[in-house]
Amino acid sequence: LPYEESIDVSIGSNKIFAATPYSVFYYSLEDNSIMTFSKTNGLSESSISSIAYLNSSDILVIGYTSGNVDLILGESIVNISDIKQSSFVGNKRINDILFLDGKAYLSCGFGIVVLDLERREVADTWFINGQNDIVEVNTLVHSDSHWFAATESGIYEAELNNPFLANFQNWTKRSDLPLEDEPYVDLTIFNDRLIALYENGNNSALWQTPLSSSDWSTVPNLSDGGYRSISSSEDQLVVTT
Repeated sequence: LPYEESIDVSIGSNKIFAATPYSVFYYSLEDNSIMTFSKTNGLSESSISSIAYLNSSDILVIGYTSGNVDLILGESIVNISDIKQSSFVGNKRINDILFLDGKAYLSCGFGIVVLDLERREVADTWFINGQNDIVEVNTLVHSDSHWFAATESGIYEAELNNPFLANFQNWTKRSDLPLEDEPYVDLTIFNDRLIALYENGNNSALWQTPLSSSDWSTVPNLSDGGYRSISSSEDQLVVTT
């Protein structure tokens, strides 16, 4: 299997995971060993689209372009095929994975799926623009009070603790963006600011606003062009090109 093309990386306290479209492998920082998972030794399929590792539970979640999901727990693999086998007709690709309070939030081609990791089942599905006007969700982040979803046609937000987010009327499309209807492919929160990546090839741009306002501006020292993803830690903003 080819390993030259890595499409996603996830880092734990003692493991570093990387995914190609066909397989997943990790490097152990404890004993320098390498473990590989592919369809030949347990994965449900190839066509991997996203991975994320929950360090506290030692679970790796693998999402596929088909909507299929595998959980790697140690050396065992559990498949959750609810999305793939659902009656929904359309794009089921899993674009990104976020963890919060024992659940995995899957950003998908049709909305957001909430996966209960303890029960190993789908807990909820959010069509954030309604089922009659599907929008693809590229990524999801949250502050202390709100969810923010980057989609193919703008950014949507909702209250973090609202228990009825399956009702699209509880989501609001942000109209304060410089390009409110354009595709946004990534989001992160850094220094109490929401940072959004607008994707348009070499004309991509990074916009930021304080979480407490809608005063959007470009990110200092980063000129427009060629950005692919953004992420952040407590003291660093990482931008890949």
